[in-house]
Amino acid sequence: MAEHIKRVFAAKKAEGEPAFVTFVTAGYPRPEDTVPNMLALEAGGADIIELGVPFSDPTADGPTIQAANTYVREARAQGLKAPVMLMGQSSPPEEKPM
Repeated sequence: MAEHIKRVFAAKKAEGEPAFVTFVTAGYPRPEDTVPNMLALEAGGADIIELGVPFSDPTADGPTIQAANTYVREARAQGLKAPVMLMGQSSPPEEKPM
């Protein structure tokens, strides 16, 4: 995926234009809105879409990340061409008293 993003930035640089990088949170406001939101961002001129993965569980974020990947697959099936980056977060482990 990094190559797709590099190509977008190189093409925009060659055009003398900035890249339009957008952000949307997966599942907001409802899970079924994610794919239409991604398609609308691209239709509105987004060159790259950053898809935020909601942090649901500090120890096991697996199902949330899997759902975000499903959104990307579904958006691709509906014609999305823009590169998509998944943005997640992690929490450092709690420190234990000595």
